[in-house]
Amino acid sequence: MNIIYSEKDEKDLDLIGDLWVKLIRFHTELSPYFTEEYSNKSFFDRKKELLEKSENGILKIFIAEDKRIIIGYCICTIKAGAGEIDSIFVEKEYRKHNIGDEFLIKAEELFENNSVNKQILSVYAGNEAVIKFYNRHNYYQKYIVLEKKGVNNMKTALLIIDVQNDYFPKGKMELNNSMNASIKIKDLLNRFRNMSLPVIHIRHISIRPGVSYFLPDTAGSEIHMNVKPIEGEEIIIKNYPNSFRNTKLDEYLKDNNISKLVIAGMMTHMCVDSTVRAAFDLGYQCITAGDCCATRNLNIFDKIIPADSVQLSFLAALNGVYSRVLTKDEVTGLLSR
Repeated sequence: MNIIYSEKDEKDLDLIGDLWVKLIRFHTELSPYFTEEYSNKSFFDRKKELLEKSENGILKIFIAEDKRIIIGYCICTIKAGAGEIDSIFVEKEYRKHNIGDEFLIKAEELFENNSVNKQILSVYAGNEAVIKFYNRHNYYQKYIVLEKKGVNNMKTALLIIDVQNDYFPKGKMELNNSMNASIKIKDLLNRFRNMSLPVIHIRHISIRPGVSYFLPDTAGSEIHMNVKPIEGEEIIIKNYPNSFRNTKLDEYLKDNNISKLVIAGMMTHMCVDSTVRAAFDLGYQCITAGDCCATRNLNIFDKIIPADSVQLSFLAALNGVYSRVLTKDEVTGLLSR
């Protein structure tokens, strides 16, 4: 093992995006109180916060690499005379190789060279075991900050997209694995109902010439029995892949203080993809329940792209910046915390 260390600045923040996502998942698993808040954080938002923090100050990133693969990082900022270790993470299999100690030594050198008057860091609740590590470097608990949970009263909603009869066996546009996906969506739907969390059903009605499915006033355009809406659940009609386009979805979410969406539905490569991206652009925090989605084979350049490949490719593209992509069981696990 030959660990190489380097120093970067704010323009290189994207280098540590994947590791930052792992750090947030780590905090999500440990947090006894703020699981939902951590699970809905995006690297895009965190990067924006750090760039704002670096204005009129200093931001440095120490990176550790093994065989040119980044396996750890430490972000330090200096502003108004205070040095702060904002974020530190090392891949699990490397944590017994003193990489964290090396990061703290480099951070201390940075702070001393810039004559800071204090050095601080924060430890999230649930991760108290790491305090002994920081004690070795002369960091000690000074006070405890308590935060009121749910003070902004923002809600999480389940958004179910286009789970309609034409996507199922004997429908006009049968998808791969639509039935299995709908059963998982039903489980997720029941969890939201049991927790009295809001549910929104999106129903597509085709207006594009030549389209044979989801036609107005047909059985194929009806919402499938597995996820049939009940009284009190919002139903929004759309005519385009993006569920926000020419609909009241954005208005409804804002009127009901909904800022976080768990998204499931069909087709993964079309309406799910376009809706998740639009939601992100509008400022919503998204979790996509990957195994609660379904798609179909595609073709290009006389080649067939199997549905499984389409599914994984589009989910992988969404994961990280636009959304967290989780399984149904992972989503329900987060809701239970």
